[in-house]
Amino acid sequence: MKKQELLDLGIDEETVKAVIAIHAKDIQEANAKTAAAEQARDDLQVRVDGYDDQLAEIKKSAGDNEELKNQIKDLQSANKKTAEDYQNKLTEQQKEFRIESALRDANAKNPKAVKALLDLEKVSVDGDNVIGLDDQLKNLQESEGYLFGDKQPSGAKKVFTQGNPAGGNPDKGIGDAISDKNSNLTEKLAENANKGE
Repeated sequence: MKKQELLDLGIDEETVKAVIAIHAKDIQEANAKTAAAEQARDDLQVRVDGYDDQLAEIKKSAGDNEELKNQIKDLQSANKKTAEDYQNKLTEQQKEFRIESALRDANAKNPKAVKALLDLEKVSVDGDNVIGLDDQLKNLQESEGYLFGDKQPSGAKKVFTQGNPAGGNPDKGIGDAISDKNSNLTEKLAENANKGE
């Protein structure tokens, strides 16, 4: 999201600054979550590497002891499974984060409701790319448009081009509505003046 793009949409500069500030805060939070997840992954990898080194040393010193070798194999398998489980969990977290970001960018009014309508088995993450989500979101926006807000950023002013926002005849403009209200007020004042005579 660039400042000039918002200005080109006709949004005033103060509103654009507010939108950019909110967007920057969201990006900082997302970067912090990603950094924390990457740090946890790196810490786990260091531990896994340490365990592998320890197991290699034990295996060397075990010699021909078959039972000890079997225990080492079991430990290696458990260690490998722990690393795989952690990697799967990290990948799933990245997928969830990317889906939530896409729903926010698509202006989903209720992200949980929209997410429930998505086939998440068909969505995957490949590096920075989310595969299989865009088409599903476009289809939902067409078939279930009420679940999504308009593209207008919050704080932007809506312009009434026709109709009466104050109620009354929708075919009349706002000037006609004010004129009608003034006419009604004049009639009421005349009625009250006649009653007072």
